[in-house]
Amino acid sequence: MVDIRLLNGLLGRELHPLNTARLRAVFPDCSPGCTPPLGQPYAVETIVDVGLYTGLELSLQSGRNRTRVLIPTRDLQRALNNCALGRFSYLPSQHRHAPSGHLRMSSDPRLKPALAELFPERATRSAEQCRSLPVMPVTARKLLEVAADANAGARDLRLAVEQDLAISTRLLQCANAPAYGFSGRVSDLDSAIARILGFDRALAIAFGMSLHEILGRNGQDAEELESYHRNAVYRATLAKYLAGSMPAKSGVCPGTAYMAGLLHNIGLLFLACNFPEQHRMLVDSAQLNPGVPLVQLESCLLEFSHQELGGQLLEGWGLPDELVVATRHHHDTDYDREHSGYSQLMRLCSVLVPKQGVLAGHDDANHDRDSLIEYLGLNQAAVEMAMQRLTEAHPLLDELAHRLAA
Repeated sequence: MVDIRLLNGLLGRELHPLNTARLRAVFPDCSPGCTPPLGQPYAVETIVDVGLYTGLELSLQSGRNRTRVLIPTRDLQRALNNCALGRFSYLPSQHRHAPSGHLRMSSDPRLKPALAELFPERATRSAEQCRSLPVMPVTARKLLEVAADANAGARDLRLAVEQDLAISTRLLQCANAPAYGFSGRVSDLDSAIARILGFDRALAIAFGMSLHEILGRNGQDAEELESYHRNAVYRATLAKYLAGSMPAKSGVCPGTAYMAGLLHNIGLLFLACNFPEQHRMLVDSAQLNPGVPLVQLESCLLEFSHQELGGQLLEGWGLPDELVVATRHHHDTDYDREHSGYSQLMRLCSVLVPKQGVLAGHDDANHDRDSLIEYLGLNQAAVEMAMQRLTEAHPLLDELAHRLAA
């Protein structure tokens, strides 16, 4: 795990992550987001952590997607003979060398088998055959169908959830909460959905409960869980507002955009709920490396990204391609294939509503705002209007996030 603050001290200056455009200029022959292991061929100053020289060989990122280089340590030393040396990183298990507050990392023997079963390129079995893949409840599938139907209303939502006692009860509890300002007692789902909560909030509550049923809550800190849901409902709401202003040729449906916003970071939720120690390692690394894009940290620490994991989950559940693309490619600058409107809309929402909570400051589309607006067929006036509507909805969205995390 690299500690950028230690590196700053060694070099006597403040380092900052390069944006995508600058990375392309410096490393023109590398895959997007893949930094080569050696800087000398590109005239880039290189500093080496002495801890790299303790083993016999090293596995390094190559500069190409899905390709790594295995190199003997003695050969690496020769290649880096003229580079400066320092100590600015440590293994996650080296608790005594870690900054205060760092949690000791112990490997979870379930992680690799579970992930191997989730990824076809790492195992021969398909996602549908994975024992580790949670089963999506019937209610969740019904809710997705309701969200995708532009003509669906409160009655359709009620029909989707009324046979699920736990979700129906939670909707009634939420509708009777003081935050919604209804003075009487709400005792039926139609009133709870149509008069009190509203379609979007009721849909988010019901689907949020379904996600917890699917993934569980093991190891989830209540504050972190609430920040996760706050990010999801804010971006989902903004995505629906923006989708309503996009041209028809974009093919982006507001209801599907809303569900994409709720689901696009589900890979992070799956990791946090099922592998909390690995998630904590990721969080610790993010705190030590401010501003570094999350997918780059994931690639180095876990060898997969939350968008890759989330996309595989949704594909395994047989969800619509629009939602799979939005989840699998919401950090991919160059994705321009079918349903790319959804993935790039998620990127724009991440610019307009940056992450809150422990992973704040690690989104990577901050320099693409104007180009994303143009790509999606929007204009500044439409974006400003959507942001104004989002601001007005803040109190209810915060309450919704709190309810989802309860």
